[in-house]
Amino acid sequence: MPHSSPGVLIAALIPAFQEESFIYEVVRRVSPFVDHVLVVDDGCTDGTLSEARRAGAEIISHAKNLGKGRAIQTGFAHLAGSNYYHVIILDGDLQHVPEETQFFVDKIRESDPAMIVGCRGREDGQMPFVRKCTNQFMSGLLGFVCGQKIPDSQCGFRSMRSDVIDLIRKNCRTSGYDFESEMLLVVSRQGYRILSVPVSTVYGTEVSKIRPVPDTIRFFK
Repeated sequence: MPHSSPGVLIAALIPAFQEESFIYEVVRRVSPFVDHVLVVDDGCTDGTLSEARRAGAEIISHAKNLGKGRAIQTGFAHLAGSNYYHVIILDGDLQHVPEETQFFVDKIRESDPAMIVGCRGREDGQMPFVRKCTNQFMSGLLGFVCGQKIPDSQCGFRSMRSDVIDLIRKNCRTSGYDFESEMLLVVSRQGYRILSVPVSTVYGTEVSKIRPVPDTIRFFK
């Protein structure tokens, strides 16, 4: 894979659960923009593992499904001590456009930010109404608690620097989708600024694994 930025090595981390239909495409399309692709197979029982391997990704597997947060933490632990200075996380179901990884790489080259979170909105009409309301409410609330504006706190397309990853590994305790909110709280409490880049809103045939009401309750807990 080509170097994504001179002197700065960047890895893509993809937590995956039952993504046989999409993972090959995600890995293949993100690979030109980063130096390494790591897929964490979170207890998949379909062909996710073989498809990710066929696309050329490095793979770590959980024996059973442990949740997205735990999968990300496993990826962080595996990359710890490596030469990858930034890690970009994206989903394995094509709800994120892999080529838009370039937006994160450009921002990393420009200012070496501690953390970047994607902000959906250019095709906001594609987002289901319930998801849109939940996202706006939680982003506003989380931004208030964090003490900084985070336009799309629920977007899983994000990047972080190695020192921030160490902080998240030591302080985050959740294991599901609430992990994505918890990491923002942990990073903000340490005084880091969280930047945003615009990304596409994509909803296709895939079925989201997020449950708006239960996962909102988990966030409050």
